[in-house]
Amino acid sequence: MVHKDRDRILIGGGIIDKGWNSSFEAQTPSGLFRPFSTHCGFQQDFEDRLVLFGPTGDQVTIEGCMAAEAQDDKLYSIEKDLVHKDKYLLTIKTLKGDNEVVSGVEKSISLNVKAASFGKICQNGQLVLFSGNFSNPSPVFVDLNSQEVTYSQHKFPSYAKRIVNTDSGELWTWDELSKKIWKVSSANITLMGSMESGRGTTLLHTDRADRLYFVDIPFNDRNIF
Repeated sequence: MVHKDRDRILIGGGIIDKGWNSSFEAQTPSGLFRPFSTHCGFQQDFEDRLVLFGPTGDQVTIEGCMAAEAQDDKLYSIEKDLVHKDKYLLTIKTLKGDNEVVSGVEKSISLNVKAASFGKICQNGQLVLFSGNFSNPSPVFVDLNSQEVTYSQHKFPSYAKRIVNTDSGELWTWDELSKKIWKVSSANITLMGSMESGRGTTLLHTDRADRLYFVDIPFNDRNIF
């Protein structure tokens, strides 16, 4: 994506014989630019709409789309339930390299939430979402194989640090005020201890031995190099 004068232009193509071969140029719609592996989209939050471009330059619009993520050739989106107006659906589609851009809905899972955002798509076939209002989200665990949905009772403040172990599908949270470290799965909520740290803390990684890796950069020194 490039900027020409006041316009955003999406340019597509490929490398052929060590040179760039352009296949299309398109003026982009408004919205937040989202790269999706072989595709890209523009999330229009005020209209609850995703405009999706494929590698051919063709585009489709997904109405009622609140959020979307992709892994490999699968597009996962949170969409309004047209039947139950106060609920949402997690839909799964396949990204396509032709003028269809994306397949129809291949799997649809009902979500009993009023709002949701994406956490991580995990290697164990589990998807972690976050539901609830901005100040008090809680995790939702979706088994993409069985389509079972688990709504966790663990709530954490919006400023809490969090990280998802993509191997196990477990969420770890920590916040500066409570100091408590929690490990949350679809089956359990486990207090892992406490940690004295500050606003500059970032959770980096968790491993199979339940070790939590983090970095603590003093908040006032974040712009000093």
